[in-house]
Amino acid sequence: MTPTAILLLWAAFISPVTLKAESEADLDRLISENNTSLTSEKTGDTDLLKKFKIFGFVETSNHFSIPATGSINDYKIIKAEARGQLDLQYRTGSFFTRATLDAYFYPETTGSDDNSNSSGVYHQVGRLEAREVYAGFGKNLQFKIGKQLFTWGSADAFNVTNYLDQPDLRELFLRDRDDKNRGVLALSIKYLIGDYALEAAFLPIHSPAQAPLGFWELSPSAPAFNVEINHPSSAAASLKNSAASVRFGGTAGFIDFHASYFTGYNHDLMYESAISGTSFSERLIELTPYFDRRHTFGIDLAGSLNSFSFRGEVAFSLNMPALYKQDETTLAQIYQYWELAPNQSKDIDTIMTELAGGGAVFPSGPEKEKHISYVVGADYNFRGSNGLILIEWIQGYYLDHGNRYDSPLFDSILLVRIEDKFFNEQFSAEAGTMIRPIQKKPGASAFCEAGWDFKNGFTLNLGGYIFFGNGDELFESLKDKDMLYFKARYLIN
Repeated sequence: MTPTAILLLWAAFISPVTLKAESEADLDRLISENNTSLTSEKTGDTDLLKKFKIFGFVETSNHFSIPATGSINDYKIIKAEARGQLDLQYRTGSFFTRATLDAYFYPETTGSDDNSNSSGVYHQVGRLEAREVYAGFGKNLQFKIGKQLFTWGSADAFNVTNYLDQPDLRELFLRDRDDKNRGVLALSIKYLIGDYALEAAFLPIHSPAQAPLGFWELSPSAPAFNVEINHPSSAAASLKNSAASVRFGGTAGFIDFHASYFTGYNHDLMYESAISGTSFSERLIELTPYFDRRHTFGIDLAGSLNSFSFRGEVAFSLNMPALYKQDETTLAQIYQYWELAPNQSKDIDTIMTELAGGGAVFPSGPEKEKHISYVVGADYNFRGSNGLILIEWIQGYYLDHGNRYDSPLFDSILLVRIEDKFFNEQFSAEAGTMIRPIQKKPGASAFCEAGWDFKNGFTLNLGGYIFFGNGDELFESLKDKDMLYFKARYLIN
């Protein structure tokens, strides 16, 4: 029986979670409030339930690739996943703690090959993950230690001032908005001053982005060369490789703003390319995620006026890692020399040395350059509190010799999304596109989703993505990854 069938059968018979209440009014409040916690609200009550909160959900996700042939017989299961999340919170006086834990289960049939499970957990029945586990104390002056989320920044889809959280790109665009980042091990301090706050964080361990895996793994191409992508690895744990950040901001009128500074290794995906091989038949381009220390200043702000909201972020790095673009002319030279060389066993270092002796010039390696990146966005509620149109744009520049260098994975992307709810907010619909307008015929994706909320904690969602490569560096590697998905979730409050 598939995870979907199990969850649907279970949800059909389960009763909504109810708690013992001290009065009928308490019971009504517990049922009606959103995200009602397992607490007792009786004045003066000091039992454990007043200090302890439990949230969570169980969910099944099923992803299917859309074949280029259009034949239903060629549809393939990308992922069949059952997931349970438990969010435990405890507070007493000035002490508080939280643990957000996820358990994943995969039927063995989806672990038969490396392309059938987009989570990247092959030949495993399941896994456990901790999104956040921390303890803290204080009120106006708060300390937290452990694995925690910071969620800095004001933009909806893209953030350039969230330097700390670990991006989760294992399923690329398909991650839920609540799951696009994971917590990091940190010691943080926050001082509340009225409507303002001063924050500081220290990260002893580098947490690079989790790269796309399985079905979603990027597949760039290079003329006449095989291409292999290596997975990210963090910098060695040491005081030298630690990170620190400070942030100050709050609310002034209808504007929320923050100014921040960060020093540490970048966590976004930037790939350094290298040619390897000891013979012509083994020629290979290896792409390896590259991380290095940077010093970055940032500002983010957001505000709203009636039905219109706007947001923006900007980050300026004094020494952003800069990786040279792959030079097609150089690749062609190496290919021709290697193919025609009498001794086919020459390794790539020997070939490049001989080509350099003949006047060829090769980039020396990673550089450090000044870099600025920004996100601007706005949304408009066109039908009460439901109908929403959102537009967001992200872009970055190297201020010196920018044309020499590759951009991070997500750059120069325009997001347009429209969403609405109908039938007493039970039916939801969403559609949109992401476009990279950096060439005459841009790469793009189109997506849509429809959902039904049964108003008892149970929701169903159906959606899909279509990709248009058009030679774009990012979307070209996704053009054969059109897909559909189905999700069913039951909230436990």
